Amino acid sequence: MPDNLQSVDDWMDFVSDKTSANFKLKSEKYKAMKKKQLPHTYSRKGYARLAEEMRKISSDPSSVTRVALWTKAHKRKDGKPVNSQVAETLVYQLCEHTTKVDLSRVVVHP
Repeated sequence: MPDNLQSVDDWMDFVSDKTSANFKLKSEKYKAMKKKQLPHTYSRKGYARLAEEMRKISSDPSSVTRVALWTKAHKRKDGKPVNSQVAETLVYQLCEHTTKVDLSRVVVHP
């Protein structure tokens, strides 16, 4: 029994909760949700500094949108998406924003 528990009854309650069918269902649900999450990227520089950098090098600073920022942050230095799930999301974003995106500037790698 861990030191931070007051009694054996607390420990037994904890064990019975964690081994219950209800807990196992919740656990599986959250594991599935976790698998669908996109990876956290661009933590070394952060989005604010990336946006500022993109505005400095852009001929039109107002063209740095949230979509453009997200796209840049989820690609490697060589321009490839960080994984296949990000690649699928980028293609979806491209389809959703085709009227807003200059397609000549988009680079898609398999």
